[in-house]
Amino acid sequence: MFDLIIQRGNARRHTAHVSAYVCVIGRGRGSDLHIDSRYVAKRHAEFTQRPDGVHVRDLGSSSGTY
Repeated sequence: MFDLIIQRGNARRHTAHVSAYVCVIGRGRGSDLHIDSRYVAKRHAEFTQRPDGVHVRDLGSSSGTY
């Protein structure tokens, strides 16, 4: 389990509490964490908790993940 802090530009930060070991973020309705933005792909990135920390994998989005 881990927390994701989400901030778009200078907007207020939001914290998402992830209770699973894998979390897919994206604009699509089937995403574990839904982000409604034209800059976010339907399936944008995957966060996976492992013993050595949380790993991020881009799922082929055109704008990338940073």
